[in-house]
Amino acid sequence: MLVYVSFISSDTGVSNISADTSRVYLALKEIMADVLSNLHDIQKSLEFWQCRAE
Repeated sequence: MLVYVSFISSDTGVSNISADTSRVYLALKEIMADVLSNLHDIQKSLEFWQCRAE
């Protein structure tokens, strides 16, 4: 545990964690954009089929 704490407190460790956090954030942002796009496509499809059913 002490090794981990000293790693975090070093400048390199903090910058590596920051870089990793940024990459994770960007990946999650892209995933959310894809999910929202897919949900929008599903909504359009459901609206189309609902109109056809009426």
